[in-house]
Amino acid sequence: GPSRRPPPLRRRAAAAPAAEAAVEWEWSREAWQAGYSSGQEAPAGFWMQVEGSIPRELEGTYFRNGPGRFEIGGQRLSHPFDGDGLVASVAVKDGKAFFRSRFVRTEGFKRESEEERILFRNTFGTQRNWDGPPLQRVLSNFGDFTQKNVANTNVIHWAGKTLCLWEASQPYRLDPSTLGTIEVDTLGGLLRPGLPFATGNPLVDSSLGEELAGDPLSAHPHVCSRTGNMVTFGYQMQPGAGLGTFKTVFTFYEFPEGSFQPEHKMNYALDGFAFTHDFCFTDRYYIVFQSPVEMDMLPFILGLKCPGECMTFQPEGSTRVHLIPRPGAGDGLQPRVIEMEPCFVFHHANAYDHGDKVVVDAIRLPYLTDFGELGNECDFLDVDFEKMPVNTLWRHQIDLKEGQVHSEEVSPRIVEFPAVSGKVFGQKHKFVYSGAAQHPTRNQPLQGVMKTDMETGETWTWFPGPRCFMGEPEVIPKANGEGEDDVWVIVTMFNGDAGVFQVAFLDGADIEAGPLAVASGEEGQHLPYGLHGNWCSEYFGPTGEDTVQ
Repeated sequence: GPSRRPPPLRRRAAAAPAAEAAVEWEWSREAWQAGYSSGQEAPAGFWMQVEGSIPRELEGTYFRNGPGRFEIGGQRLSHPFDGDGLVASVAVKDGKAFFRSRFVRTEGFKRESEEERILFRNTFGTQRNWDGPPLQRVLSNFGDFTQKNVANTNVIHWAGKTLCLWEASQPYRLDPSTLGTIEVDTLGGLLRPGLPFATGNPLVDSSLGEELAGDPLSAHPHVCSRTGNMVTFGYQMQPGAGLGTFKTVFTFYEFPEGSFQPEHKMNYALDGFAFTHDFCFTDRYYIVFQSPVEMDMLPFILGLKCPGECMTFQPEGSTRVHLIPRPGAGDGLQPRVIEMEPCFVFHHANAYDHGDKVVVDAIRLPYLTDFGELGNECDFLDVDFEKMPVNTLWRHQIDLKEGQVHSEEVSPRIVEFPAVSGKVFGQKHKFVYSGAAQHPTRNQPLQGVMKTDMETGETWTWFPGPRCFMGEPEVIPKANGEGEDDVWVIVTMFNGDAGVFQVAFLDGADIEAGPLAVASGEEGQHLPYGLHGNWCSEYFGPTGEDTVQ
């Protein structure tokens, strides 16, 4: 059972920024909002204009996914996470960069594009007549338990397949060279189609058709640096033991390099609802943070709200850390559940075993945003950052002997999208890279990149200006790099001064030096802020005579 209550929190003292008075802390809301304009496809692609020099050794393709359409038929979406997936690729070779982008042709995207109106229920607030009066919402959505697979959260290239991931359903497969949509991919029948709502009774679930009782695939796979396996998970919501209660059933997969035949597949059930966007692992354990979030499905069933709006954070509850033994981790290793202070985690940086402890570095929020309140109160572009929970980098030392979690905030700066070198994932690491706000403590949008030394708390940052806004940094180990920070860092950004999206290439050993190169998109060819992406060492740009710029 869960261990006793946690010890008190600690925060490292923040070093005062040098010459603070000389720094411009203000950011341009108008430029930030412009970055949330709906994107345009570039199916034919184009060569990007490069300032500086892209490292010649860097050859491959950066795939990135994210919401790309924020209105349908003139009607705004309630939340940006409900936007249809717009996949971009930046193919890099010989110091040049070729850009291409296309919307994922999901069934929902195709139908709504044809009819030019919102036809489907989404996760975070967008549904038929979502901004209308309650009775109208009920009449429009009652009895429809489906959700639109927006295929907008991540994109990976593994075992010859390019897959767009959305964690509540199955991936869509793309052609990596053209980004054309091929089909929903069940990985050779491994994944049952449908949303992750099931009864747990195989006979009943088999009768639910293709809409429910599905096996989703997480949007956050990670490659184990020790085994080379891609490790990921899916989950199902099933009825719990008590009336109106839930249990969450996880399925963990480990795919060997070049294969979608799992080397390991195992289930783990936990009591209650677990809103789990990301996970991490060590040599011994899969690690899931179960935050104190409850789900009341009645407003969804009635048609009043979408699932994301039915979640409420319980500040009096505890976050439960589940340590689930990995296959082959050793005989006698048992699952552990250890309680800690209430918090919410979207993204983990990394985890590793350290004697009788497990160390987990993650971006923490003190509580989960109320998505219903956010959507109904105002347009998401008018959000008041000062009223939103802060995202900061924390180190958690899980003491297996004591059954306690010792938590420490490493830096008070607002950060998101943490990443470590692929050479150390699941092993001891020193450096974490993340998108960062420019002000050292205030809640603001991400406008730069921060590198953090997790041992000393020292940080290094790069900020291009008050009208530039960042996405997720992608960390790529250098071909012959020896140190952990011998990496290239690629990050997409919107440059509000130039009115175009850009891709910056930085040296992870010296973030403060700024970009080695910046590749710019074409005017009128907008790419909104994305969510997640991955680097692939295969080049999927033009070849032969087509490579002449």
